[in-house]
Amino acid sequence: MSSTTDDANTSPEVMLQFYRMLYPFKSVFTWLNHEHVPTKLFTHREFAFTLQGDVYLRYHSFNTAEDLKKQILALNPTRFEIGPVYSGRPRDKKSISSSAFTPQKRELVVDIDMTDYDGVRTVLLRRRHMLSLLGLYRSRGQSFTFLPCRPIWLPSSSVGLFWSKRDSLVDK
Repeated sequence: MSSTTDDANTSPEVMLQFYRMLYPFKSVFTWLNHEHVPTKLFTHREFAFTLQGDVYLRYHSFNTAEDLKKQILALNPTRFEIGPVYSGRPRDKKSISSSAFTPQKRELVVDIDMTDYDGVRTVLLRRRHMLSLLGLYRSRGQSFTFLPCRPIWLPSSSVGLFWSKRDSLVDK
């Protein structure tokens, strides 16, 4: 996900309210983890944060969705990235030999910048684009070679969407 002018103009207060009130932490946890109780699919997953001033923090990992939410509310990042599942917990990277610390799984993610499709960026138009994309996904579902699964749609900056699909064929 790349920074945009709108990202730079989003106030830290607005981001904090977004994380507190709107971001679907539990849904993201369940989607990444595949279960309601923590597994290595979540506890061994890397989260990276970009803070105000372009400070980039890598190799964070969490036990629960609530732990992730607490950290995000404390850091209030301008953005964060969900990385691969590693052979060990990313937060323990310094105590694991580099040969033993390797990525094990990744998801297929499509980052759609809505400015490529719409000169007038309003919530109504973005919603219409999202519904169109969902319709496209559903209508073309039979022609995809992936196994059936539920994709997840998440906001990406102020003008984008992430579409990601959990599938054993593309995890590795």
